[in-house]
Amino acid sequence: MAVGKTGGGFISAPGHTLPITPDEDLTDVLPINFPYRGNEQHGVPADRTWIPGDTTGEEKEIGHLPEYEEVPEEVPPLAVRIVDTTLTEYRAWRSATIVADATPRLLLGRNPARTRCLIRNNDAANQVTVGESPNLNTITGWLIPINTMVELFTEEEVYVIATDPTKVVIVHVLQEYAATP
Repeated sequence: MAVGKTGGGFISAPGHTLPITPDEDLTDVLPINFPYRGNEQHGVPADRTWIPGDTTGEEKEIGHLPEYEEVPEEVPPLAVRIVDTTLTEYRAWRSATIVADATPRLLLGRNPARTRCLIRNNDAANQVTVGESPNLNTITGWLIPINTMVELFTEEEVYVIATDPTKVVIVHVLQEYAATP
């Protein structure tokens, strides 16, 4: 592949056009700019005096200084008193009873207002298992022994299943909700 050489030591592939050069010398029209060195005069030529752009003709006279607003005196800080603004939180509750058997049953639905729930296995001979999946089984859930109460702090769904598939177990649930007036 033949590669053509352009000015400045750069190599271009065949088919690329060469850069367009200006027809006339523009150095007398445009000042030389060194973008990586900065402008030594910082944008203001040394032979010029500063004239505000938004002044009238009278203020441009020599020896006249622009007028500025006076800085106001510092205001003393305000006294701050911390006030307890928390609301009284009222809690509502509901209770229910469900029969647990060999198939997973929905004990509690998803509820973002629920703060906690108490699940009690009142059966004297059988255990139950609780979990958050409709595919709950006795291995993937949490075992609630006989005559035991479990306290859960969850907003998610809770399912229940009896450990012994041949038995029916009565499960009591108490839900607590937070409600502000």
